[in-house]
Amino acid sequence: MSVATLTLRSTTVDSEVMTLNFDTMPTADGFASFEDMHEEEELTSPGIDGKRWRTVYDMIPQVVVDAGNPAFTAVATHSAACDLADKMRRAKGRFGLLVVVTGGTRTTRLYVHITAVSPRVVPGTIIGPGVSGASSVASAWVMDVLEDN
Repeated sequence: MSVATLTLRSTTVDSEVMTLNFDTMPTADGFASFEDMHEEEELTSPGIDGKRWRTVYDMIPQVVVDAGNPAFTAVATHSAACDLADKMRRAKGRFGLLVVVTGGTRTTRLYVHITAVSPRVVPGTIIGPGVSGASSVASAWVMDVLEDN
């Protein structure tokens, strides 16, 4: 049972619509958020005590899955894991829709740009509910959120 799905749009280079399913999606924040964060700069003036700030822009934070706690995808064979890792590498620079289900109750839909991806083929099975396969791919991701859906 996948907890996250990434559907990438087709491009002139990659004409296929690519869909990647993840059995785990442990983001660095613990969840994928679509809450804007202020990016500010401090304003200082000579002769004035205190501080003031100006909001430069509001931005949804990146979705980061780091290599220390990667996302896992189980596959049937080691060869299929190698093919999936190659497919993941082709995702860099593409745009898509990331759908993450947290705790079976919270669904987050984010339009993203894949800034970085680092897949690693792992021999052996993943133990978990609804997960089966003789091999898997552990992957680290950095995704810039364009907008929430």
